[in-house]
Amino acid sequence: MASSIVNAPNLHPLHPLHQKRNVDNDLLNVIPRIITENDNEMLNTLPEEEEIQKAIFSMSPTSSAGQDGYTGRFYQKCWQIIKREVIEFVQEFFKGSPISRYFTHTCLALIPKVNPPTTFSEVRPISLSVWYSIIINGTRTGFFNSEQGLKQGDPLSPALFIIASEVFSRTLNSLNAVDEFIPFSMNHKGPCINHLAYADDVIIFSSGNSKSIKLIMKIIRRLRGWQGKLLSHGGRMILIKHVLQAIPTHILAAMSPPKGTIKLMEKYFNRFFWGSSSEKTKHHWVSWDNMSYPTDEGGVGSRRMQDVCKTLAMKRWWNFRTGDSLWANFLKAKYCIRGHVV
Repeated sequence: MASSIVNAPNLHPLHPLHQKRNVDNDLLNVIPRIITENDNEMLNTLPEEEEIQKAIFSMSPTSSAGQDGYTGRFYQKCWQIIKREVIEFVQEFFKGSPISRYFTHTCLALIPKVNPPTTFSEVRPISLSVWYSIIINGTRTGFFNSEQGLKQGDPLSPALFIIASEVFSRTLNSLNAVDEFIPFSMNHKGPCINHLAYADDVIIFSSGNSKSIKLIMKIIRRLRGWQGKLLSHGGRMILIKHVLQAIPTHILAAMSPPKGTIKLMEKYFNRFFWGSSSEKTKHHWVSWDNMSYPTDEGGVGSRRMQDVCKTLAMKRWWNFRTGDSLWANFLKAKYCIRGHVV
């Protein structure tokens, strides 16, 4: 690789990742305090030898080896020999001691986006741990740790998603106690429901009263800002690719919206990526069209919604021409009685 990649730490810093993020912690007040003082004390108690031994012997003997190369069978067979060191290591961790770099380091592989790469922005770093060494031309270089963000495959990611969903759901439920909020009209003897939550979709029920709509939009804006400030730009792009762009897929499979609607969707994608909101606008350093190029052409691999619409429209046409479904037969009978479908 070029020498400029070796000197990557001397390049200009990724300033969005180093900015202080002001998080609205008041949103978490809707989560009830379930853990009692006794529960908290129990969770912070140092594990004793019996508890650690029980955890060791609950492992599968044929489990995959860790970084030390040993499987669960080794720890179980040699427990009487190694138990003192293992117990001390576990207890020191619960006391707050940092885990040794030997267990948390990894090599940071730089995957080129272009051939040959000449700057750090033209390579994609891949790793899963906390401490990093960069492999350059087969040789380890440097040793540094990460400060912010979640790595791919981090078990904390689904937990954060659940917390955000729970905050959103409970905040919507709290609207029922607001005098200005008028819920969706239903039998007063039945349950008061203002939203239904699915895997990653939420349907909100409300009256058409303008004050009620404003209250709901206020909650959505607060939560959107709260979540966005906790995410790196890489995390935001993952959400855009796999969540935001996937949500309208079923609608786009059935119809082709106006170009203005497509532009509006991409406008909000771009705002979310750069951290803009209705209250504060941040500079968009790259247009959405340029970001939609493949990674080997300098983009980030996001999809242009117009291309998605064209692809789904061609799929509808193919299913109409070749399919024998109820939908295809109905349209043929209605529009193609006197001539060919073309």
